[in-house]
This record gives sequence, structure tokens and C-alpha cells, in this order.
Amino acid sequence: MTTQSAPRQPISQIEGEIRRLQALLADDDHQGALDGAKSLLAGHPENRDLLLITATALRHLRRTDDALAVLDRLAALQPRYSQMLKERGLCHVARRDAPRAIADLQAAVAINPALPMAWRMLDALYRMTGDETNSVIAASHCAHLAEYLKRPAVFGLL
Repeated sequence: MTTQSAPRQPISQIEGEIRRLQALLADDDHQGALDGAKSLLAGHPENRDLLLITATALRHLRRTDDALAVLDRLAALQPRYSQMLKERGLCHVARRDAPRAIADLQAAVAINPALPMAWRMLDALYRMTGDETNSVIAASHCAHLAEYLKRPAVFGLL
């Protein structure tokens, strides 16, 4: 039995730019990612990926209040976007506001439980605040995801 995959669609220009900006973030070029995202936001002001890249870059540049303002814009557009909630939680971590960080990170993993960074941060926050029960749960999720990510991907077998 042979399976055929659908032909790959060419990525749009904006998708290509988003990938380039994500690569800049991965390479720790936060200012470059921020500059590129801001430039593209002029023509795409509601693009969730550009808003998230902007907020992430701002947080890494220690401009947490600016990052939170961008995340407020994103939340108004997509309030249940798990990556936005995770980033907002990380901003609250940077501000040393554990209760708000926990609330946003919990909301993120409630929507998307496959967010290893959110679970790791929740584990650390729970330990820091003395919540051993939830720390054990978060650590368990971290371990489960780490094990799952070691498995080879199997697609198209059903």
C-alpha cells in the first residue's frame, strides 16, 4: 500500500519572513527579530505570529512592559492562543509576579498541554511558592513530554 501526500504548497512571502524572524529569535538576534517584525506589522497589524515575535523579542530585550502591551493587543484578537498565554506568563516571571505567571501558564497548558517550556516554568514556580502537589504534577508532564519527543514521528500509517 502506497500513500501519497498532498503536494506541498509554496509558502507565502509573509510566512517566509515569519520563519526568518523566528530563526533570528532562535539565534538570539532579538533586536533583528524585533526590527523585522515591527516593519512587517505595518502591513499586517493583526498577524498573530508577528505580534508574538515582537513580544518575545521585547521580553528578551528586557522591555517587559512593552512586551505585555503587545500581548494585550494579541489577547484582544485571540484570547485563547496558548503561545500568547505562555509568553505572557514568561513576562510575569520576568517581573517576578509568580501568581500572574502561574495563572497565565496554567491557562496556556489547559489549552495546549504540549508546551514543555510552560510546564518547566510551572514546575519551578510551584516549587518556589511551596506548592509541592502541583510541582509534582508539572514535573510529571515535563517528563512525559520529554519521553514523547524522543519517539520517532509516525505519520500516514492510519
